[in-house]
Amino acid sequence: MPLLSLPTEILRQIVQFSVPSTLAVSSYLERQATLCALCYVCRRLLSIAQPLLFEILFTPWPETLVKILDALDSKGWTNLIRQVGLQGQFMDPCETKLLARLTKNSPSLHTLALDNFFNSEVDLTILQSFSSSSLLTQLRVDD
Repeated sequence: MPLLSLPTEILRQIVQFSVPSTLAVSSYLERQATLCALCYVCRRLLSIAQPLLFEILFTPWPETLVKILDALDSKGWTNLIRQVGLQGQFMDPCETKLLARLTKNSPSLHTLALDNFFNSEVDLTILQSFSSSSLLTQLRVDD
C-alpha cells in the first residue's frame, strides 16, 4: 500500500512521530527542516506538515515572533501553537505586549520556555494574561 494512500489521520501521526518535538535548538532546527522538506513533496503532505511547523516555536528575536504571529493570525492558526521557546530579548519590558499577544492568542500553548541569558529581571505578570481555562503546564525560566 503506497504511503500517500493512507488516511490523513494516520499520515499525520506518521509525520508527527518522524520529527522531534522538543525546544532544544538542534532538534528544533532538524524538525523545521524536515517539515519544510515535506511541504514540497505534494499538496497532501503540505496540508499536514505546514501546520506542524507552528506547533513548536523557538526564536531569540521579537521581530521574528511578530512575523510568525501575524502569519498565523492571517490563516486563523494561532490555536496551533503548543510550545514556545524565547531567548533574552523577550525579557525586556518593551516586549511585554508581544508576550501578552502570544499568551492571549495561543489557547493551546502548554509550554513557555524563557531563556534569560542577559540575566535581566523577568516580569512574570505576563502570566496573568492566561485565561483560567489555559492549559499552560510548564513555565521554564533559565538563567
